[in-house]
Amino acid sequence: MKKFVPAMFAMLAIVMFGPLPHANAGVIRVHQALEGEALASPSDEPTRTKVFNAAGLKLTASCSDIAGLEAEVLAVAKRDHGTLHANHQSPTGHGYVEDDDWSAGDPPLPVAAVGPGQASQLGQIVYVGGKSVVAVDLLVGEQYNAFAGDHDCLIAGTARVLDSGPDRIRARMDAGTGPKLVFDRGGLSVRAECTPDGQLEVMARSSTSAAALQLNSQSGQNEAADPTHAAYQLESMPDEVTLTPGPEFADNAVGQLIYARPKVVVSIDWLAEEDVNSVGGTKDCAFAGIARVAGADSQRRVFNRTVAPAALARRARGGGPVNESFPVFSLGGMEFRGTCEWTQGVPGTTHVNLYPSSTTDDATLYANSQSDVGEDAAPETGFAFDNDFDDLGDLPLRSAFGEDDELSGQLIFVNPDGRVLSMDFLADRDELFDRRCTFAATAELK
Repeated sequence: MKKFVPAMFAMLAIVMFGPLPHANAGVIRVHQALEGEALASPSDEPTRTKVFNAAGLKLTASCSDIAGLEAEVLAVAKRDHGTLHANHQSPTGHGYVEDDDWSAGDPPLPVAAVGPGQASQLGQIVYVGGKSVVAVDLLVGEQYNAFAGDHDCLIAGTARVLDSGPDRIRARMDAGTGPKLVFDRGGLSVRAECTPDGQLEVMARSSTSAAALQLNSQSGQNEAADPTHAAYQLESMPDEVTLTPGPEFADNAVGQLIYARPKVVVSIDWLAEEDVNSVGGTKDCAFAGIARVAGADSQRRVFNRTVAPAALARRARGGGPVNESFPVFSLGGMEFRGTCEWTQGVPGTTHVNLYPSSTTDDATLYANSQSDVGEDAAPETGFAFDNDFDDLGDLPLRSAFGEDDELSGQLIFVNPDGRVLSMDFLADRDELFDRRCTFAATAELK
Protein backbone atom coordinates (compact mmCIF):
# COMPACT_ATOMS: atom_id res chain seq x y z
CA MET A 1 0.00 0.00 0.00
CA LYS A 2 1.46 3.34 -1.03
CA LYS A 3 0.87 6.77 0.43
CA PHE A 4 2.23 10.10 -0.80
CA VAL A 5 1.41 12.79 1.70
CA PRO A 6 3.22 16.13 2.02
CA ALA A 7 2.58 16.29 5.76
CA MET A 8 4.02 14.91 9.04
CA PHE A 9 4.00 12.04 11.77
CA ALA A 10 2.20 8.97 13.41
CA MET A 11 3.11 5.32 14.25
CA LEU A 12 2.91 1.54 14.72
CA ALA A 13 4.75 -1.28 16.23
CA ILE A 14 6.54 -4.61 16.60
CA VAL A 15 9.95 -5.66 15.60
CA MET A 16 13.05 -7.54 16.38
CA PHE A 17 16.49 -6.07 16.82
CA GLY A 18 19.09 -8.81 16.92
CA PRO A 19 20.97 -9.53 20.15
CA LEU A 20 23.23 -6.67 21.18
CA PRO A 21 26.89 -7.53 21.72
CA HIS A 22 28.59 -5.75 24.61
CA ALA A 23 31.32 -3.68 22.97
CA ASN A 24 34.45 -1.97 24.19
CA ALA A 25 34.52 1.80 24.62
CA GLY A 26 34.70 3.58 21.29
CA VAL A 27 33.06 0.77 19.35
CA ILE A 28 29.62 1.28 17.86
CA ARG A 29 27.29 -1.45 19.07
CA VAL A 30 24.43 -2.03 16.69
CA HIS A 31 21.21 -3.99 16.57
CA GLN A 32 19.79 -5.31 13.36
CA ALA A 33 16.04 -5.00 13.02
CA LEU A 34 14.11 -7.93 11.59
CA GLU A 35 10.48 -8.19 10.61
CA GLY A 36 8.07 -8.20 13.50
CA GLU A 37 5.41 -10.74 14.25
CA ALA A 38 1.79 -10.20 15.18
CA LEU A 39 1.36 -10.75 18.91
CA ALA A 40 -1.92 -12.04 20.28
CA SER A 41 -2.70 -11.55 23.95
CA PRO A 42 -5.69 -13.09 25.73
CA SER A 43 -5.35 -10.70 28.67
CA ASP A 44 -6.20 -7.02 29.10
CA GLU A 45 -2.53 -6.12 28.74
CA PRO A 46 -0.70 -6.58 25.41
CA THR A 47 2.30 -8.86 25.24
CA ARG A 48 5.50 -6.83 25.03
CA THR A 49 8.61 -7.79 23.12
CA LYS A 50 12.06 -6.39 23.91
CA VAL A 51 13.50 -4.95 20.69
CA PHE A 52 16.55 -3.08 22.04
CA ASN A 53 18.52 -3.11 25.31
CA ALA A 54 21.85 -1.33 25.68
CA ALA A 55 23.60 1.46 27.60
CA GLY A 56 20.70 1.94 29.99
CA LEU A 57 17.99 2.20 27.32
CA LYS A 58 15.44 -0.56 26.69
CA LEU A 59 12.77 -0.43 23.98
CA THR A 60 9.74 -2.73 24.13
CA ALA A 61 7.02 -3.13 21.52
CA SER A 62 3.49 -4.49 21.46
CA CYS A 63 1.04 -5.23 18.66
CA SER A 64 -2.58 -5.78 19.69
CA ASP A 65 -6.13 -4.49 19.43
CA ILE A 66 -6.65 -4.15 23.16
CA ALA A 67 -8.52 -1.01 24.30
CA GLY A 68 -8.21 0.57 20.87
CA LEU A 69 -4.41 0.64 21.05
CA GLU A 70 -3.10 -1.04 17.93
CA ALA A 71 0.62 -0.66 18.52
CA GLU A 72 2.99 0.85 21.03
CA VAL A 73 6.71 1.29 21.56
CA LEU A 74 7.89 2.17 25.06
CA ALA A 75 11.31 3.37 26.21
CA VAL A 76 12.33 2.10 29.64
CA ALA A 77 15.17 3.58 31.71
CA LYS A 78 17.67 1.09 33.11
CA ARG A 79 20.07 3.72 34.52
CA ASP A 80 19.58 6.76 36.71
CA HIS A 81 19.70 10.38 35.52
CA GLY A 82 19.61 9.80 31.77
CA THR A 83 18.27 12.10 29.05
CA LEU A 84 16.08 10.98 26.14
CA HIS A 85 14.65 13.04 23.27
CA ALA A 86 12.61 11.39 20.49
CA ASN A 87 10.75 12.67 17.43
CA HIS A 88 8.61 11.15 14.71
CA GLN A 89 6.84 12.03 11.46
CA SER A 90 3.91 10.36 9.71
CA PRO A 91 1.32 11.11 7.05
CA THR A 92 -0.95 12.66 9.67
CA GLY A 93 1.30 14.63 11.96
CA HIS A 94 4.45 14.78 14.01
CA GLY A 95 5.43 14.25 17.62
CA TYR A 96 8.06 14.77 20.27
CA VAL A 97 8.76 13.30 23.70
CA GLU A 98 11.55 13.91 26.21
CA ASP A 99 12.72 13.35 29.76
CA ASP A 100 15.85 15.13 30.95
CA ASP A 101 16.18 13.43 34.34
CA TRP A 102 15.06 9.91 33.50
CA SER A 103 15.89 7.13 35.94
CA ALA A 104 15.24 3.45 36.52
CA GLY A 105 11.76 3.05 37.97
CA ASP A 106 10.39 6.17 36.25
CA PRO A 107 7.35 5.64 34.00
CA PRO A 108 8.20 4.37 30.50
CA LEU A 109 8.16 6.96 27.72
CA PRO A 110 5.76 6.27 24.80
CA VAL A 111 8.01 6.92 21.81
CA ALA A 112 5.33 5.38 19.56
CA ALA A 113 1.66 4.72 20.22
CA VAL A 114 -1.01 4.23 17.57
CA GLY A 115 -4.73 3.75 17.60
CA PRO A 116 -7.30 3.10 14.88
CA GLY A 117 -6.95 5.20 11.75
CA GLN A 118 -3.28 5.97 12.23
CA ALA A 119 -0.67 4.37 10.07
CA SER A 120 3.05 4.95 9.66
CA GLN A 121 6.01 6.49 11.42
CA LEU A 122 9.64 7.33 10.89
CA GLY A 123 11.69 8.98 13.60
CA GLN A 124 14.75 9.27 15.82
CA ILE A 125 15.70 8.61 19.40
CA VAL A 126 18.78 10.17 21.01
CA TYR A 127 19.62 9.05 24.54
CA VAL A 128 22.43 9.96 26.93
CA GLY A 129 23.09 7.62 29.87
CA GLY A 130 26.31 7.89 31.82
CA LYS A 131 29.16 8.02 29.33
CA SER A 132 27.09 6.36 26.60
CA VAL A 133 25.19 8.03 23.76
CA VAL A 134 22.61 6.07 21.77
CA ALA A 135 21.08 7.09 18.43
CA VAL A 136 18.23 5.08 16.92
CA ASP A 137 16.62 5.55 13.50
CA LEU A 138 13.22 3.88 13.81
CA LEU A 139 10.58 2.78 11.29
CA VAL A 140 7.15 1.75 12.55
CA GLY A 141 5.03 0.04 9.90
CA GLU A 142 1.30 0.23 9.54
CA GLN A 143 -0.80 -2.46 11.17
CA TYR A 144 -2.34 -3.94 8.06
CA ASN A 145 -0.22 -5.21 5.19
CA ALA A 146 3.02 -4.60 7.04
CA PHE A 147 5.99 -6.31 5.40
CA ALA A 148 4.22 -7.55 2.26
CA GLY A 149 1.06 -8.50 4.14
CA ASP A 150 2.80 -11.16 6.24
CA HIS A 151 2.69 -9.31 9.55
CA ASP A 152 0.35 -7.01 11.37
CA CYS A 153 3.06 -4.71 12.69
CA LEU A 154 6.63 -3.93 11.76
CA ILE A 155 9.39 -2.04 13.55
CA ALA A 156 12.80 -1.79 11.93
CA GLY A 157 15.78 0.46 12.24
CA THR A 158 19.42 0.88 13.06
CA ALA A 159 20.97 1.77 16.39
CA ARG A 160 24.41 3.12 17.26
CA VAL A 161 25.88 3.10 20.77
CA LEU A 162 29.12 4.88 21.64
CA ASP A 163 30.87 5.08 25.00
CA SER A 164 33.68 7.29 23.65
CA GLY A 165 35.44 8.19 20.42
CA PRO A 166 35.44 11.06 17.91
CA ASP A 167 31.92 10.30 16.62
CA ARG A 168 30.37 10.60 20.08
CA ILE A 169 29.15 14.09 21.06
CA ARG A 170 28.42 14.57 24.74
CA ALA A 171 28.64 18.17 25.97
CA ARG A 172 27.22 18.79 29.47
CA MET A 173 27.84 22.35 30.61
CA ASP A 174 27.24 24.73 33.47
CA ALA A 175 26.05 28.26 32.76
CA GLY A 176 29.01 30.43 31.85
CA THR A 177 30.94 27.64 30.12
CA GLY A 178 32.82 29.06 27.16
CA PRO A 179 32.98 27.49 23.70
CA LYS A 180 34.28 23.92 23.63
CA LEU A 181 35.04 21.76 20.61
CA VAL A 182 32.61 18.83 20.61
CA PHE A 183 33.16 17.40 17.10
CA ASP A 184 35.90 17.75 14.48
CA ARG A 185 35.89 15.27 11.59
CA GLY A 186 35.36 15.23 7.85
CA GLY A 187 35.99 18.95 7.47
CA LEU A 188 33.21 19.87 9.90
CA SER A 189 33.93 21.27 13.36
CA VAL A 190 31.21 21.94 15.95
CA ARG A 191 31.55 24.04 19.12
CA ALA A 192 29.07 24.39 21.95
CA GLU A 193 28.81 26.79 24.87
CA CYS A 194 26.42 27.60 27.69
CA THR A 195 26.07 31.35 28.18
CA PRO A 196 26.00 32.96 31.65
CA ASP A 197 22.20 33.05 31.50
CA GLY A 198 22.03 29.34 30.64
CA GLN A 199 21.38 29.55 26.91
CA LEU A 200 22.87 26.91 24.62
CA GLU A 201 24.76 28.13 21.57
CA VAL A 202 26.13 25.67 19.00
CA MET A 203 28.29 26.78 16.08
CA ALA A 204 29.69 24.99 13.02
CA ARG A 205 32.58 25.72 10.71
CA SER A 206 33.63 24.11 7.43
CA SER A 207 37.29 23.58 6.58
CA THR A 208 36.51 24.17 2.92
CA SER A 209 34.45 26.75 1.07
CA ALA A 210 32.84 24.09 -1.13
CA ALA A 211 30.41 22.62 1.37
CA ALA A 212 26.72 22.52 2.27
CA LEU A 213 25.01 22.07 5.61
CA GLN A 214 21.35 21.42 6.29
CA LEU A 215 19.82 21.20 9.74
CA ASN A 216 16.37 20.12 10.89
CA SER A 217 14.75 19.94 14.29
CA GLN A 218 11.58 18.82 15.98
CA SER A 219 10.99 20.54 19.26
CA GLY A 220 8.73 20.48 22.26
CA GLN A 221 8.83 24.28 22.59
CA ASN A 222 5.16 25.49 22.87
CA GLU A 223 4.00 22.04 24.02
CA ALA A 224 3.92 20.89 20.38
CA ALA A 225 6.35 18.99 18.19
CA ASP A 226 7.00 21.88 15.86
CA PRO A 227 9.15 20.86 12.89
CA THR A 228 11.77 23.43 11.99
CA HIS A 229 14.34 23.59 9.25
CA ALA A 230 17.38 25.71 8.48
CA ALA A 231 19.60 25.42 5.43
CA TYR A 232 23.06 26.79 4.82
CA GLN A 233 25.08 26.80 1.62
CA LEU A 234 28.61 27.20 2.89
CA GLU A 235 30.31 27.88 -0.42
CA SER A 236 32.35 30.82 0.81
CA MET A 237 31.99 30.78 4.57
CA PRO A 238 34.79 32.58 6.37
CA ASP A 239 33.00 32.51 9.74
CA GLU A 240 31.11 30.04 11.87
CA VAL A 241 27.37 29.60 11.41
CA THR A 242 24.92 28.99 14.21
CA LEU A 243 23.23 25.62 14.65
CA THR A 244 20.87 27.15 17.22
CA PRO A 245 19.19 29.95 15.21
CA GLY A 246 16.12 29.84 17.46
CA PRO A 247 14.87 28.30 20.71
CA GLU A 248 13.37 25.36 18.83
CA PHE A 249 16.94 24.25 18.02
CA ALA A 250 18.47 24.89 21.45
CA ASP A 251 15.93 23.58 23.95
CA ASN A 252 13.62 20.55 24.09
CA ALA A 253 14.91 19.59 20.65
CA VAL A 254 16.13 16.63 18.63
CA GLY A 255 17.03 16.48 14.95
CA GLN A 256 19.50 15.85 12.16
CA LEU A 257 22.47 17.67 10.68
CA ILE A 258 23.79 16.75 7.23
CA TYR A 259 27.07 18.26 6.01
CA ALA A 260 28.34 17.53 2.51
CA ARG A 261 31.35 18.30 0.40
CA PRO A 262 32.56 16.41 -2.67
CA LYS A 263 34.74 13.86 -0.82
CA VAL A 264 33.02 13.57 2.57
CA VAL A 265 29.46 13.48 3.90
CA VAL A 266 28.77 13.79 7.63
CA SER A 267 25.45 13.32 9.41
CA ILE A 268 24.70 13.84 13.12
CA ASP A 269 21.65 12.75 15.10
CA TRP A 270 21.58 15.25 17.99
CA LEU A 271 19.63 16.47 21.01
CA ALA A 272 19.76 19.90 22.65
CA GLU A 273 18.56 21.10 26.04
CA GLU A 274 18.91 24.24 28.13
CA ASP A 275 17.36 23.95 31.57
CA VAL A 276 18.34 23.55 35.18
CA ASN A 277 17.13 19.95 34.78
CA SER A 278 19.42 19.16 31.85
CA VAL A 279 21.24 15.85 32.15
CA GLY A 280 19.87 14.57 35.40
CA GLY A 281 19.39 17.97 36.99
CA THR A 282 23.14 18.60 37.28
CA LYS A 283 23.88 20.84 34.29
CA ASP A 284 22.38 23.92 32.63
CA CYS A 285 22.96 23.01 28.96
CA ALA A 286 23.40 19.80 26.99
CA PHE A 287 24.26 19.02 23.38
CA ALA A 288 24.75 15.35 22.49
CA GLY A 289 24.58 12.99 19.55
CA ILE A 290 26.32 10.50 17.30
CA ALA A 291 27.91 11.23 13.94
CA ARG A 292 28.30 9.14 10.80
CA VAL A 293 31.30 10.13 8.68
CA ALA A 294 31.49 8.69 5.15
CA GLY A 295 34.72 9.45 3.29
CA ALA A 296 35.59 9.29 -0.37
CA ASP A 297 36.26 5.54 -0.37
CA SER A 298 33.25 4.55 1.72
CA GLN A 299 30.40 2.66 0.09
CA ARG A 300 28.18 4.37 2.65
CA ARG A 301 28.81 7.80 1.19
CA VAL A 302 26.35 9.20 -1.34
CA PHE A 303 27.36 12.35 -3.18
CA ASN A 304 25.69 12.93 -6.52
CA ARG A 305 25.70 16.12 -8.52
CA THR A 306 24.98 16.81 -12.15
CA VAL A 307 27.58 18.12 -14.56
CA ALA A 308 28.43 21.80 -14.66
CA PRO A 309 25.71 24.16 -15.96
CA ALA A 310 27.83 25.17 -18.95
CA ALA A 311 28.07 21.57 -20.13
CA LEU A 312 24.34 21.08 -19.69
CA ALA A 313 23.69 24.29 -21.59
CA ARG A 314 25.66 22.94 -24.55
CA ARG A 315 23.45 19.86 -24.56
CA ALA A 316 20.34 22.03 -24.53
CA ARG A 317 21.24 24.42 -27.32
CA GLY A 318 18.32 23.14 -29.30
CA GLY A 319 15.93 24.18 -26.52
CA GLY A 320 13.46 22.03 -24.60
CA PRO A 321 13.89 20.08 -21.38
CA VAL A 322 17.09 18.46 -20.16
CA ASN A 323 17.03 15.39 -17.91
CA GLU A 324 20.47 14.59 -16.48
CA SER A 325 20.86 11.30 -14.61
CA PHE A 326 22.68 10.80 -11.30
CA PRO A 327 24.91 7.76 -10.84
CA VAL A 328 23.17 4.78 -9.26
CA PHE A 329 23.73 4.19 -5.53
CA SER A 330 23.23 0.55 -4.53
CA LEU A 331 23.50 -0.98 -1.05
CA GLY A 332 21.64 -3.61 0.94
CA GLY A 333 19.19 -4.48 -1.83
CA MET A 334 18.11 -0.88 -2.46
CA GLU A 335 19.04 1.08 -5.57
CA PHE A 336 18.73 4.84 -5.55
CA ARG A 337 18.58 6.79 -8.78
CA GLY A 338 17.96 10.41 -9.54
CA THR A 339 17.66 12.92 -12.32
CA CYS A 340 18.06 16.67 -12.61
CA GLU A 341 15.31 18.05 -14.80
CA TRP A 342 15.25 21.57 -16.18
CA THR A 343 14.39 23.63 -19.24
CA GLN A 344 17.06 25.79 -20.84
CA GLY A 345 16.36 29.48 -20.44
CA VAL A 346 13.28 29.02 -18.24
CA PRO A 347 13.83 30.08 -14.60
CA GLY A 348 12.27 28.02 -11.85
CA THR A 349 12.07 24.78 -13.83
CA THR A 350 14.91 22.86 -12.13
CA HIS A 351 13.86 19.80 -10.12
CA VAL A 352 15.66 16.98 -8.33
CA ASN A 353 13.83 13.70 -8.99
CA LEU A 354 14.63 10.83 -6.61
CA TYR A 355 13.68 7.23 -7.43
CA PRO A 356 14.51 4.43 -4.97
CA SER A 357 13.88 0.81 -5.94
CA SER A 358 14.40 -2.65 -4.49
CA THR A 359 16.34 -5.51 -6.07
CA THR A 360 13.84 -7.90 -4.49
CA ASP A 361 10.09 -8.07 -3.99
CA ASP A 362 8.30 -7.50 -0.69
CA ALA A 363 10.64 -4.87 0.74
CA THR A 364 9.57 -1.91 2.89
CA LEU A 365 10.68 1.71 2.50
CA TYR A 366 9.84 4.82 4.55
CA ALA A 367 11.16 8.35 4.04
CA ASN A 368 10.47 11.76 5.52
CA SER A 369 11.67 15.28 4.82
CA GLN A 370 11.73 18.83 6.12
CA SER A 371 12.41 22.03 4.22
CA ASP A 372 12.06 25.76 4.52
CA VAL A 373 12.54 26.52 0.86
CA GLY A 374 10.06 29.39 1.15
CA GLU A 375 12.17 30.93 3.96
CA ASP A 376 8.95 31.83 5.72
CA ALA A 377 9.60 30.06 9.06
CA ALA A 378 6.79 27.64 8.16
CA PRO A 379 8.69 24.47 7.20
CA GLU A 380 7.29 22.17 4.57
CA THR A 381 7.30 18.51 5.55
CA GLY A 382 6.83 15.32 3.58
CA PHE A 383 6.31 11.62 4.23
CA ALA A 384 6.31 8.59 1.95
CA PHE A 385 6.04 4.87 2.58
CA ASP A 386 5.51 1.61 0.74
CA ASN A 387 5.05 -1.69 2.62
CA ASP A 388 5.30 -3.82 -0.54
CA PHE A 389 8.12 -2.05 -2.28
CA ASP A 390 9.92 -3.21 -5.41
CA ASP A 391 9.82 -1.40 -8.78
CA LEU A 392 11.89 1.61 -9.82
CA GLY A 393 9.69 4.68 -9.78
CA ASP A 394 7.29 2.97 -7.38
CA LEU A 395 7.85 5.74 -4.84
CA PRO A 396 8.82 9.05 -6.53
CA LEU A 397 10.09 11.05 -3.58
CA ARG A 398 9.79 14.53 -5.09
CA SER A 399 6.06 13.98 -5.54
CA ALA A 400 5.79 12.62 -2.01
CA PHE A 401 7.82 15.36 -0.35
CA GLY A 402 6.34 18.24 -2.33
CA GLU A 403 9.72 20.03 -2.29
CA ASP A 404 13.17 19.25 -3.63
CA ASP A 405 15.20 22.28 -2.57
CA GLU A 406 16.96 22.98 0.73
CA LEU A 407 15.63 19.64 1.88
CA SER A 408 16.85 17.18 4.50
CA GLY A 409 15.44 13.99 5.96
CA GLN A 410 15.85 10.31 6.66
CA LEU A 411 15.04 7.03 4.91
CA ILE A 412 14.83 3.42 6.11
CA PHE A 413 14.74 0.43 3.74
CA VAL A 414 13.99 -3.08 5.06
CA ASN A 415 15.09 -6.01 2.92
CA PRO A 416 13.06 -9.24 3.35
CA ASP A 417 16.33 -11.03 4.19
CA GLY A 418 16.49 -8.99 7.41
CA ARG A 419 19.00 -6.31 6.42
CA VAL A 420 18.10 -2.72 7.27
CA LEU A 421 19.48 0.34 5.47
CA SER A 422 19.12 3.81 6.96
CA MET A 423 20.07 7.08 5.27
CA ASP A 424 20.31 10.71 6.38
CA PHE A 425 20.18 12.94 3.29
CA LEU A 426 20.02 16.43 1.84
CA ALA A 427 18.81 17.55 -1.58
CA ASP A 428 19.31 20.89 -3.28
CA ARG A 429 19.07 22.55 -6.67
CA ASP A 430 20.04 25.79 -8.40
CA GLU A 431 23.81 26.17 -8.37
CA LEU A 432 24.94 24.44 -5.18
CA PHE A 433 28.56 23.31 -5.81
CA ASP A 434 28.19 25.09 -9.16
CA ARG A 435 25.75 22.39 -10.21
CA ARG A 436 22.05 22.48 -10.85
CA CYS A 437 21.19 19.50 -8.62
CA THR A 438 22.86 17.81 -5.64
CA PHE A 439 21.88 14.81 -3.51
CA ALA A 440 24.12 13.75 -0.61
CA ALA A 441 23.68 11.23 2.20
CA THR A 442 25.29 8.91 4.70
CA ALA A 443 24.07 5.33 4.69
CA GLU A 444 24.26 2.61 7.31
CA LEU A 445 23.57 -1.07 6.57
CA LYS A 446 22.90 -3.54 9.38
